[in-house]
Amino acid sequence: LGMDDGETPIYMAVTKKYDGYMLFFFENGKVSKIDMISYQTKTNRKKLVNAYSKKSHIISIKYVKKENEFLLTSTDGRMLIINSGNIESKATRSSLGAAVMSIKKKNHLLKVEEFDGEIFSNPNRYRKKIPSPGALPPKNEAVSGQLSL
Repeated sequence: LGMDDGETPIYMAVTKKYDGYMLFFFENGKVSKIDMISYQTKTNRKKLVNAYSKKSHIISIKYVKKENEFLLTSTDGRMLIINSGNIESKATRSSLGAAVMSIKKKNHLLKVEEFDGEIFSNPNRYRKKIPSPGALPPKNEAVSGQLSL
């Protein structure tokens, strides 16, 4: 790939059919769901510009072909399980996103991972109507996987 000085790739989605969505998770707790068709062009271009909104720092990018669940973790330890099907898709790549996780001023979204359903003994505790601050895991909860911040 031809890159400008100081430029580094942060994510790559390889597709020929432009099906599915790009999910952009921002530090402020917002998520932008962009139709892949928005990235299709008629000409071969050397560089993609304005792939997502720059209004907030990006935490994670995911390419999904079908709806999926994700576990969001904030810096204060709160966790929220969201389904990408609950987020409205946009055609505009510069979309600011929908508020998904309500985050207090001194905190921010720390990480995002696909939720496989086997981490918590009671995953419904972390499934809330969005936007939501999520829930803190109780000290006595049996966790089948390792959680880390």
